[in-house]
Amino acid sequence: MSSNSSSSPNEFLNNILSSNFSGLSGQIRFKAGELMHSPKLGIVNVVGKKYKEIDFWLPRYGFWESNEEGGGHQNGGGSLQLQGHVNWPGNLKRIPKGWAMPSNTKPMTIGVPGRTSFQSVKVLDYNLPYNFVPYNGTYDDLVNHVYNKTFDAIVGDVTILADRMDKVEFTQPYTESGLSMIVPVKSEESAWMFTKPFTWQMWVVTGAILIYTMFIVWFLEHQSNPDFRGPLKNQIGAAVLFTFSSLFFAHREKVYSNLTRVVLVVWLFVVLILNSSYTASLTSMLTIQRLRPNVTDIDWLRSKNLPIGCDEDSFVRDYLKKVLKFNNIKNVTSEYDYPSKFQGRQIYAAFLELPYQKVFLSHYCKEYVPNTPTYKFGGLGVSEGLPNDK
Repeated sequence: MSSNSSSSPNEFLNNILSSNFSGLSGQIRFKAGELMHSPKLGIVNVVGKKYKEIDFWLPRYGFWESNEEGGGHQNGGGSLQLQGHVNWPGNLKRIPKGWAMPSNTKPMTIGVPGRTSFQSVKVLDYNLPYNFVPYNGTYDDLVNHVYNKTFDAIVGDVTILADRMDKVEFTQPYTESGLSMIVPVKSEESAWMFTKPFTWQMWVVTGAILIYTMFIVWFLEHQSNPDFRGPLKNQIGAAVLFTFSSLFFAHREKVYSNLTRVVLVVWLFVVLILNSSYTASLTSMLTIQRLRPNVTDIDWLRSKNLPIGCDEDSFVRDYLKKVLKFNNIKNVTSEYDYPSKFQGRQIYAAFLELPYQKVFLSHYCKEYVPNTPTYKFGGLGVSEGLPNDK
């Protein structure tokens, strides 16, 4: 057993050295423990869906322009560097340097919006030397500073847009983004709230049915029923009281005519439906606050050329002007300035990105509501520069 174990490696080596076959790199055959034929490897430059051969590699010569050892460079020797022209990603004219890790002597320069603060790099599970540099310009200018290598990255509420992705790379969105219109509201609570469950047309129809039923009951009962006899005004009063009290199923007068009983069955069924609908609608109105926006249509704002507000540093202003075709746009520095702008009639609507809309409505949910569908964007992300040649 031990003899077989000791001879197995030698047998395995002999099998390898006795190999003789054609592989991807050429003929595989050994002599004196070495390959008899040196492999010739082609160097291929892949560009998109195409490729081109730019050099060959020969063990004795290095990089070689020809796959024949007799050809190649005029000086008769190979080279340790590629001689053919290489097309690097991004159409670089030089060899890419790659990403250099920040160090304590050269920390990463991170631009942040000047009005906010972020702590995301503190939760990384590795050491990352960095310096925060506040920037008080627009977000587009901040992205351009990453593009021209002034900043290494941006940490902040930067919206991912197509034109920005042409200049910098973004992380995966850490929150959704969209554009929403915020408008003031009016409360529908009033002293006449009890009339709101029915429309005025419904009230007219209900009154007409009530009067018609009262007349039929009086006509059928005034000759045989003593409760409906006497002077005309007493008869009318009794008919009104009987019909009106039947709305609440509180009538006490007896009826003598079978036709009157048929009329009352139909009338009480109608009353049951009216009572149920009215009670349900009024209860809903009293328990749920009903808020009605002042502005419901974005086209109406455009047609009246009414002033609207947005953040002066974001891309929203250009979007409103170029895409939604607004002309009367007012800059608002802070989201806390919007209430005073609305109260002073300086703006009639505000356009906020979705994260800021949620913060704004958390403070002013009783005075303002979002209106119109949300215009979606790519979300908010952290951006860094592309490895392209400047």
